[in-house]
Amino acid sequence: MSEDIQQMLVPVDYEINEDTPRGYATNLVVQHTEHEFIISFFNIEPPLVLGTTPE
Repeated sequence: MSEDIQQMLVPVDYEINEDTPRGYATNLVVQHTEHEFIISFFNIEPPLVLGTTPE
């Protein structure tokens, strides 16, 4: 059941506009299609909870 696995180096092209704000991401989602990968970085803020425990 051994299969030959070939390694292929693929260049990654990306462009970032100079005006794009930069920061840290708290979450990451990777999606793929037959011909591309889509990588999304985003932040999720925890909900603000006010009041006492029973509320």
